[in-house]
Amino acid sequence: MDAVTHTRQQWTEMPETLTSRISAVIGEVVSAESQPSGFSTGVAARVTTATGARAFVKAADRGRNEQTVELHRREARILGDVPLGPSAPRLIGTAEDHDWFVLIVDDIAGRHPDERAGDTERVLDALASLPRVTTMHGLPRVAETEQDAMAAWKELEDAAGGDVPEWARRHHALLADLASRAVDALRGDWLLHFDTRADNLLVEADGTVRIVDWPWAALGCRWFDALCYLIDVRMRAEPCDTNLLVEQHPIFADAASGDVTAVLAGLAGHFLDKARRPAPAFMPALRAFQRAEGEAALDWVRERVE
Repeated sequence: MDAVTHTRQQWTEMPETLTSRISAVIGEVVSAESQPSGFSTGVAARVTTATGARAFVKAADRGRNEQTVELHRREARILGDVPLGPSAPRLIGTAEDHDWFVLIVDDIAGRHPDERAGDTERVLDALASLPRVTTMHGLPRVAETEQDAMAAWKELEDAAGGDVPEWARRHHALLADLASRAVDALRGDWLLHFDTRADNLLVEADGTVRIVDWPWAALGCRWFDALCYLIDVRMRAEPCDTNLLVEQHPIFADAASGDVTAVLAGLAGHFLDKARRPAPAFMPALRAFQRAEGEAALDWVRERVE
């Protein structure tokens, strides 16, 4: 399933005063190509200036979605303050006009990864390049922020039948017990992207993987992002031996098998719990995506425990 929403605002919907402020940062914009992927409701566009320079512009209107505005502000701060390494895009600047906020970064020419093109190990290599952080830079620790998320099986105990797959209903106690160990497994000082899926990754022509969309950056165990990406690979039914990668790729070197299963169980419960809730305004595809991710994580847990 693609992470696509059909409710994005378009470049042409932005006020002229705002596009003028963008031009003041990067030069006169002569073309803008709106991008459909992702779940944000705001503008996402690849733009070209009169000098031929290119940039990627994200913009949001507080009146339509205040959370998206705050996410863009947070990402601007992270890109500007946190040493993310060469895989992240460069922050070019920001702009504001009344209720609008704009984030401007390097435009990265690339495609989304796919194991059919041999990309999964490249993605894991890129994630392995993220640094261990000695200064927190105001980033949250996932072992502290995700305690409720990892305990979602408690919420699902009495969920309606259609909200939880049959195998999970029959093994609820096992899943809740596994997930109860996830928080300790998440502890660490490694920089995490914390929203790692194919539509937040770009593969350049030379095979270099770039990691984009950084508002959720956090600190935790080194292998969390890699595990989330492998869930995404399984959800998209790509031909990949995810268990072999967990056993052999260096990013999982310090990951105990039981810890991996615990975090998978916690993520499965979290996604399934989110999926049964009403969809946020202007984001109709989100819950179906979360359901698919939850089922993929659950299927992997089942595979590991049976």
